[in-house]
Amino acid sequence: MTHGVDFLGLRVFPSDVALSRRARSRFRRKSALLDRWFDQGMINEEDYQQRATSLTAFTKSCEAKSWRFRRRLLECEHVGGQGPRTG
Repeated sequence: MTHGVDFLGLRVFPSDVALSRRARSRFRRKSALLDRWFDQGMINEEDYQQRATSLTAFTKSCEAKSWRFRRRLLECEHVGGQGPRTG
């Protein structure tokens, strides 16, 4: 069981839990969509923050393995700690 088992978007190992490859891909896709919606004015800043919080909350269950992934992605998307992009 060195490769782990996929379960509910997570990869479960005997002593650890990580995001599955599919979950990481889905996170990237949804994050980009969220940015696009905000940039196009389809959602306001409050909705953006609520949805971004919800999106990252899922990854908290495997925080030890996912924090680098979230940090890299959110820095790339200009969300990390500073709210949504403005223009």
